[in-house]
Amino acid sequence: MRKYQNTGDKELINMVITLITDHANFTNNWVELIFNKDLSIPPEIKNRIFSIWMTGCLDTIAQEEQFYLKLSGECRMREFKNSLDLLYNFGNLVESLKMNFRKISKEQQLGVIQYRNSIVHGRTHSVHNERIKYRYFDIELNKTVKTNLSQKDFWAIINSVWLDSLDTFLEPIRLEFFDDTTHYYKNLVSFSKPGFVDQVCEIAYRDLK
Repeated sequence: MRKYQNTGDKELINMVITLITDHANFTNNWVELIFNKDLSIPPEIKNRIFSIWMTGCLDTIAQEEQFYLKLSGECRMREFKNSLDLLYNFGNLVESLKMNFRKISKEQQLGVIQYRNSIVHGRTHSVHNERIKYRYFDIELNKTVKTNLSQKDFWAIINSVWLDSLDTFLEPIRLEFFDDTTHYYKNLVSFSKPGFVDQVCEIAYRDLK
């Protein structure tokens, strides 16, 4: 049985829309603070935003892994050409993210994630579990996976990458991640255009006509 066989047309299209627009809304919440030089945001603040941003990008990759093939298959069955085109664009976005993550080691990713959790949640008790499981992008497998680390091994990684200063650790990763020569940067330019979300909705809903 197809996963979305009993899903209504509009609901299916909304799933396609939100795969793209959720990432656009997320990034547009921070994009001015990262890229608008007129705001004179200190690099230390940009580093903190980046830790949230990178972890959100991991979520976007995981969503593609979970939903892309099933949604594209169902859209193909229903001949939703516009939604399929949007899914292809979403796949391009995720591939541009993967290209960025291939430059960030597992150890660096875990260091960013742990820092992000500390500033977003205040305290994450899970770091005291017997086994610590965090999602990261596996460069060799080309997909997200979960760690299964002991506390000792986890903190050995964190302490090795955090070094003497979190900003010393975070800043070079941030600068490379947001480099304006990357494919992801080009996607951000498109996502940041006024009316982008409305345009995505308008294109997708043509499949209902």
